[in-house]
Amino acid sequence: MGPDETWVPVISPVDGTLLQGWFASSCGAIMADDGRIDRGTPLTGRDKGMFLMTFPFGTKHVHVVTCTSFHGYRDTDLWCVDHILTRRHHPDEQFPGRSSNLRWLPKHKELAARVGLPTN
Repeated sequence: MGPDETWVPVISPVDGTLLQGWFASSCGAIMADDGRIDRGTPLTGRDKGMFLMTFPFGTKHVHVVTCTSFHGYRDTDLWCVDHILTRRHHPDEQFPGRSSNLRWLPKHKELAARVGLPTN
């Protein structure tokens, strides 16, 4: 994908456990335990531009797995993944699901105020 691409073990966004043999790329791709590299299935409609993939822990958006693997596990009832640069506002953004373009933001105003971050 790119010269600065790095790979880290996949961490499950469901429970924070390590998924043996699976890796997430800093460019937003996933390597399965059979060596297959995939970005997932592109979605349409409201979720256009997002990619869905089936993992041993269930079907998830690739950007959520990438964010968890690079930025740590967060309870998705309280936190959601934010794309810093979106394709809607930055159509030339080649890899909006890259790890450096993702961050966790709190879903609730009370939590956001407590940690000093905006809500998503």
